[in-house]
Amino acid sequence: MADIEGLDVVSCTRCPELVDSRSQVVNGTGGPDAAVVFIGEAPG
Repeated sequence: MADIEGLDVVSCTRCPELVDSRSQVVNGTGGPDAAVVFIGEAPG
């Protein structure tokens, strides 16, 4: 995973199946070599 800090992630097209349907882009944090990734939804 490349370092995305400072890049314009809003115009990213690396996931073509999401480009037309996404409404928000959310940056995450963590190690690019992590063995486990937790993905959660905000409360509400």
